[in-house]
Amino acid sequence: MTDDYNYEIDPNYRHEALQRRRYSGWLGFAAALLVIAGVSWFLWINHDALVKASVPPVAAETVAADDAVSKKDFEALQLRNADAMKSMSDVVEGQRAEIRRLGEQVATLTATVSTLQTSTASVQPTAPPRPAVVAPPRRVPPPRPAGSISVGGAPLPPTAGR
Repeated sequence: MTDDYNYEIDPNYRHEALQRRRYSGWLGFAAALLVIAGVSWFLWINHDALVKASVPPVAAETVAADDAVSKKDFEALQLRNADAMKSMSDVVEGQRAEIRRLGEQVATLTATVSTLQTSTASVQPTAPPRPAVVAPPRRVPPPRPAGSISVGGAPLPPTAGR
């Protein structure tokens, strides 16, 4: 209640709590910005060390156990891969042939459209010339009555000329 009274007396009056809150808001914003900048700088400098620490080391025993593949299994895998490569190359060749065929169709359609456009441009009939626009004759306004005119509906006194 007293704050309202003080404000009515002095419009420049500011409550102390409002001033402190505004000051602490800027101070808090600056502190948060400083913390974010510091964390970003730390991550930028230590990026390589952090990446190396996050990747687990590979044990030599697991690699050695995976390398033990029989020759028969390896040849079967090679045969499957060769069959898959052959089928993929057949699919690719089929797609190339389809693309060539579609390209030829597009070229044929383009030639047909351009031929039709040139033939319709030369065959277009010429439009007959438009007749000249003649303005209608002007109406002559009716002659105005001479003398005074009654506006309010009351009868006018007779004039001497009539």
